[in-house]
Amino acid sequence: MKKLFTVILVIITTATYGQLLSLDQAIALRPKSIAILEETLTTKKWTLLAVNDPTDEQRGSIDFALEKSSFDDSARAFLSVYYQERLPNRMIIQINRPADYTLYLNRLKQLGFKLESSKIENGSIQKIYKTKNLIIKIITSTTKEEYSTVTKTYHTFGIYNREDFETNLED
Repeated sequence: MKKLFTVILVIITTATYGQLLSLDQAIALRPKSIAILEETLTTKKWTLLAVNDPTDEQRGSIDFALEKSSFDDSARAFLSVYYQERLPNRMIIQINRPADYTLYLNRLKQLGFKLESSKIENGSIQKIYKTKNLIIKIITSTTKEEYSTVTKTYHTFGIYNREDFETNLED
Protein backbone atom coordinates (compact mmCIF):
# COMPACT_ATOMS: atom_id res chain seq x y z
CA MET A 1 0.00 0.00 0.00
CA LYS A 2 2.81 2.36 0.89
CA LYS A 3 4.54 1.65 -2.46
CA LEU A 4 1.31 2.32 -4.37
CA PHE A 5 0.91 5.67 -2.62
CA THR A 6 4.52 6.59 -3.49
CA VAL A 7 4.01 5.67 -7.16
CA ILE A 8 0.81 7.72 -7.36
CA LEU A 9 2.53 10.69 -5.69
CA VAL A 10 5.42 10.54 -8.18
CA ILE A 11 3.00 10.40 -11.14
CA ILE A 12 0.99 13.36 -9.85
CA THR A 13 4.15 15.39 -9.18
CA THR A 14 5.55 14.64 -12.63
CA ALA A 15 2.27 15.53 -14.32
CA THR A 16 1.85 18.77 -12.37
CA TYR A 17 5.33 20.27 -12.51
CA GLY A 18 7.56 20.92 -15.46
CA GLN A 19 10.67 18.96 -16.09
CA LEU A 20 14.12 20.50 -16.32
CA LEU A 21 16.04 19.10 -19.26
CA SER A 22 19.03 17.03 -18.29
CA LEU A 23 22.30 18.19 -19.79
CA ASP A 24 22.22 15.12 -22.05
CA GLN A 25 18.72 16.05 -23.29
CA ALA A 26 19.76 19.66 -23.92
CA ILE A 27 22.82 18.57 -25.92
CA ALA A 28 20.70 16.15 -27.96
CA LEU A 29 17.96 18.74 -28.54
CA ARG A 30 20.22 21.63 -29.64
CA PRO A 31 20.69 20.53 -33.29
CA LYS A 32 17.03 19.53 -33.78
CA SER A 33 14.47 21.52 -35.76
CA ILE A 34 12.50 24.30 -34.09
CA ALA A 35 9.32 22.19 -34.41
CA ILE A 36 10.87 19.26 -32.52
CA LEU A 37 12.33 21.64 -29.94
CA GLU A 38 8.94 23.28 -29.31
CA GLU A 39 7.09 19.96 -29.08
CA THR A 40 9.66 18.44 -26.72
CA LEU A 41 9.70 21.42 -24.37
CA THR A 42 5.92 21.78 -24.40
CA THR A 43 5.47 18.15 -23.37
CA LYS A 44 7.87 18.81 -20.48
CA LYS A 45 5.69 21.76 -19.36
CA TRP A 46 7.98 24.58 -20.53
CA THR A 47 6.16 27.81 -21.47
CA LEU A 48 6.83 29.52 -24.78
CA LEU A 49 7.78 33.15 -24.15
CA ALA A 50 8.81 34.58 -27.53
CA VAL A 51 9.67 33.75 -31.12
CA ASN A 52 11.78 36.06 -33.27
CA ASP A 53 12.34 35.55 -36.99
CA PRO A 54 15.89 35.48 -38.33
CA THR A 55 17.09 38.38 -40.46
CA ASP A 56 20.02 38.79 -42.80
CA GLU A 57 21.99 40.26 -39.90
CA GLN A 58 21.11 37.94 -37.02
CA ARG A 59 19.74 34.57 -36.05
CA GLY A 60 16.15 34.07 -35.03
CA SER A 61 15.36 33.00 -31.48
CA ILE A 62 12.80 31.00 -29.59
CA ASP A 63 12.54 31.46 -25.81
CA PHE A 64 11.00 29.25 -23.12
CA ALA A 65 10.64 29.29 -19.33
CA LEU A 66 10.19 26.46 -16.86
CA GLU A 67 7.89 27.06 -13.88
CA LYS A 68 7.58 30.77 -14.64
CA SER A 69 6.04 32.88 -11.91
CA SER A 70 2.69 34.55 -12.62
CA PHE A 71 3.74 37.54 -10.53
CA ASP A 72 7.15 38.47 -11.92
CA ASP A 73 9.74 37.39 -14.47
CA SER A 74 11.30 34.69 -12.32
CA ALA A 75 11.40 31.03 -13.32
CA ARG A 76 13.22 27.86 -12.41
CA ALA A 77 15.01 28.00 -15.76
CA PHE A 78 15.00 29.81 -19.08
CA LEU A 79 16.02 28.37 -22.43
CA SER A 80 16.73 30.15 -25.71
CA VAL A 81 17.71 28.69 -29.07
CA TYR A 82 19.24 30.89 -31.74
CA TYR A 83 18.74 29.55 -35.26
CA GLN A 84 19.40 30.38 -38.90
CA GLU A 85 18.87 28.17 -41.91
CA ARG A 86 21.95 26.09 -42.79
CA LEU A 87 23.78 27.14 -39.59
CA PRO A 88 24.11 25.16 -36.33
CA ASN A 89 21.71 26.09 -33.55
CA ARG A 90 23.04 27.77 -30.43
CA MET A 91 21.33 26.97 -27.12
CA ILE A 92 21.46 28.98 -23.88
CA ILE A 93 19.98 27.59 -20.66
CA GLN A 94 19.78 29.81 -17.58
CA ILE A 95 19.69 27.78 -14.37
CA ASN A 96 18.46 29.56 -11.24
CA ARG A 97 18.69 26.87 -8.57
CA PRO A 98 22.00 25.77 -7.03
CA ALA A 99 21.00 22.08 -7.05
CA ASP A 100 20.23 22.21 -10.80
CA TYR A 101 23.58 23.92 -11.45
CA THR A 102 25.40 21.20 -9.51
CA LEU A 103 23.63 18.48 -11.51
CA TYR A 104 24.60 20.12 -14.81
CA LEU A 105 28.20 20.71 -13.74
CA ASN A 106 28.67 17.14 -12.48
CA ARG A 107 27.19 15.69 -15.66
CA LEU A 108 29.35 17.95 -17.82
CA LYS A 109 32.44 16.44 -16.25
CA GLN A 110 31.07 12.89 -16.52
CA LEU A 111 30.54 13.46 -20.26
CA GLY A 112 34.25 14.21 -20.66
CA PHE A 113 34.14 17.98 -21.10
CA LYS A 114 37.48 19.52 -20.12
CA LEU A 115 37.90 22.99 -18.67
CA GLU A 116 39.84 24.98 -21.28
CA SER A 117 39.76 28.46 -19.77
CA SER A 118 38.20 30.64 -17.11
CA LYS A 119 38.13 34.36 -16.45
CA ILE A 120 36.27 37.07 -14.64
CA GLU A 121 34.64 39.56 -16.99
CA ASN A 122 31.79 42.07 -16.63
CA GLY A 123 31.19 41.03 -13.02
CA SER A 124 30.76 37.34 -13.84
CA ILE A 125 32.79 34.13 -13.82
CA GLN A 126 33.13 32.67 -17.34
CA LYS A 127 34.33 29.13 -18.01
CA ILE A 128 34.80 27.30 -21.31
CA TYR A 129 34.48 23.51 -21.41
CA LYS A 130 35.29 21.58 -24.60
CA THR A 131 34.98 18.18 -26.18
CA LYS A 132 35.88 17.18 -29.74
CA ASN A 133 32.63 18.57 -31.23
CA LEU A 134 31.00 20.79 -28.60
CA ILE A 135 31.75 23.78 -26.43
CA ILE A 136 29.81 24.71 -23.32
CA LYS A 137 30.35 28.22 -21.97
CA ILE A 138 29.19 28.71 -18.39
CA ILE A 139 28.62 32.21 -17.08
CA THR A 140 27.89 32.63 -13.38
CA SER A 141 26.50 36.01 -12.39
CA THR A 142 24.67 37.65 -9.54
CA THR A 143 21.93 40.23 -9.51
CA LYS A 144 20.37 42.32 -6.81
CA GLU A 145 16.85 43.59 -7.20
CA GLU A 146 16.27 47.29 -6.73
CA TYR A 147 15.22 48.17 -3.16
CA SER A 148 16.19 44.70 -1.96
CA THR A 149 19.03 43.15 -0.01
CA VAL A 150 18.55 39.77 -1.69
CA THR A 151 21.26 38.72 -4.12
CA LYS A 152 20.39 36.01 -6.65
CA THR A 153 22.93 33.85 -8.44
CA TYR A 154 22.21 32.43 -11.85
CA HIS A 155 24.19 30.26 -14.25
CA THR A 156 23.93 30.23 -18.03
CA PHE A 157 25.07 27.25 -20.04
CA GLY A 158 25.71 28.08 -23.69
CA ILE A 159 25.84 24.92 -25.82
CA TYR A 160 27.59 25.39 -29.16
CA ASN A 161 28.94 23.48 -32.10
CA ARG A 162 32.71 23.74 -31.60
CA GLU A 163 33.51 25.00 -35.10
CA ASP A 164 30.75 27.64 -34.94
CA PHE A 165 31.95 28.86 -31.53
CA GLU A 166 35.64 29.00 -32.47
CA THR A 167 34.91 30.74 -35.77
CA ASN A 168 32.23 33.23 -34.67
CA LEU A 169 32.13 33.64 -30.88
CA GLU A 170 35.51 33.01 -29.31
CA ASP A 171 37.34 36.09 -28.05
